[in-house]
Amino acid sequence: MGRAGVRELAGWSGALAVSLITAAQVASSARSELLFRDGDSLIVAMFARSLLAGGPADWALSSVLFVPETAVFAGLDALLPLEVDGVLAVNAVLNLLGLFGALRLVAGRRRPGSAPVAWSLLGLTVFSVIAMTETSASRDAFELASLSLTTTYYSGTVIAAVLSVGFVRRVVDRPAGGAMMLVLLGLTAAVSTLSNPLYAAWATAPLALLLTVLLLRSRERLRPALLLAVLLCGTAIGFVGRIPLQAWITNSGAGYVQPERWAESLRYYSDLFADRLSTPAGVVGGAIVLALLALAVHRTVRVTDTERASWLRSRGSRPCSWWSAPSPSAPTRRATCNRSLSPRYSLSSPPRRRCESLGGRGSSSWPRPGCCWCSRARSASPAWRPPPGPPTPTSPV
Repeated sequence: MGRAGVRELAGWSGALAVSLITAAQVASSARSELLFRDGDSLIVAMFARSLLAGGPADWALSSVLFVPETAVFAGLDALLPLEVDGVLAVNAVLNLLGLFGALRLVAGRRRPGSAPVAWSLLGLTVFSVIAMTETSASRDAFELASLSLTTTYYSGTVIAAVLSVGFVRRVVDRPAGGAMMLVLLGLTAAVSTLSNPLYAAWATAPLALLLTVLLLRSRERLRPALLLAVLLCGTAIGFVGRIPLQAWITNSGAGYVQPERWAESLRYYSDLFADRLSTPAGVVGGAIVLALLALAVHRTVRVTDTERASWLRSRGSRPCSWWSAPSPSAPTRRATCNRSLSPRYSLSSPPRRRCESLGGRGSSSWPRPGCCWCSRARSASPAWRPPPGPPTPTSPV
């Protein structure tokens, strides 16, 4: 094994260690209630076990179908002789490893003076530190990084969005070829959009904007054009693939937009943010996020001549920053439901900011039926909520 192989092996070994430590810390805190026993977090486990048991497919889901998440959990459940809690714990570790792999892809190939493996590992470590500062048992707490350890909260879509940035980066960096990356980009866009239409907002729209700018301003127009075509075609195929599944999709998502409740949303999220900063751990986590934001802005506006050679990174970090923070309309989708904002803010954004800023340098317990979002017997709707009101805590079985 050469030096490159040793570096990659060391990086993945370090990522595994960080992932194990993070999962163990979260599982040993009050946050384990969300990870192992909360009804929201167990929908994928329930659905996957129902499929493996050959039960009737009488499920009614919201606009999110959790395709990759269900596939991963079902595979682990079929292969490992573990109870539900054990499978969920292994899944949490795999989620963080998947995030590291996406960060490593975005960081690019090693160049003189760069250390993409080390910076990718540092990005995962910082993200994990934020997750370990989150110890609340409430699903509504403004503790968002730890949600990446669950099988829901769009963890698969988040990783797919970061992967898409990496595929684009790798195609742009290569002087020739890159057909495999184009194919993987198209497949990722198709499967992710089929599973969760939010992929179009998290990845397709910002990358399409970036590629359009590059298409207009760069002398090399073939690659941006190919990337844009593959990305848009993959996303369109994903939307078309949802048509035969409409019988199982009970909510298109249009009813989530409630702009007239912006004032209520502002008060709600302000209270959550204040609660987050009311503990020393929350202050540390918030300070890390703010520092990463400042670093991302600095790296966006202060680019060296060497870094300009990688025009995807130097021009791409600004569009990435646009979708790294919640848009003004995001809270209006559900005025008092922090969980709808969580994957958008904590899971998708920080990893990508770290990539752009750093990588460029170089329980067997099951919930009662009332604890899940059920729209009818033997059904669950991951995006439905009852009318706004005080959150009802989930009790373990």
